Amino acid sequence: SIKFFVAHGMKSKADQLQSGVKTYWIVTFAILAITRSPSFVFWVVLEPLLCMTYFLALINIGFHGFIEYDADGKHIDMVNSTAIVDGEDDMFGEDDHMTHHYNTTVYFKDLPAHQKSKQ
Repeated sequence: SIKFFVAHGMKSKADQLQSGVKTYWIVTFAILAITRSPSFVFWVVLEPLLCMTYFLALINIGFHGFIEYDADGKHIDMVNSTAIVDGEDDMFGEDDHMTHHYNTTVYFKDLPAHQKSKQ
């Protein structure tokens, strides 16, 4: 959030995010001025934003909903990140969510070799 970036001394990131927020609302009000239809703005601009935000939050809960610790208090990697095995639409390696969290430098084209090395 903008407050987070400001609180952690990342002013350029805060400014970039603030610029995006301002642009979004300027475009929204421009569409309202052009169409003169609050209903159009709601159903075409705001409602999809709200629905996709909810949908992405739901997916995020599914991918990160399980947190488990071992006897020493350390995260158990296999439990903390969902991995879909042999998914039908794994275009960029998104099914291997564990690698996304614990081996962030592995490029999606290198995932099969990385996965083989971990077996």
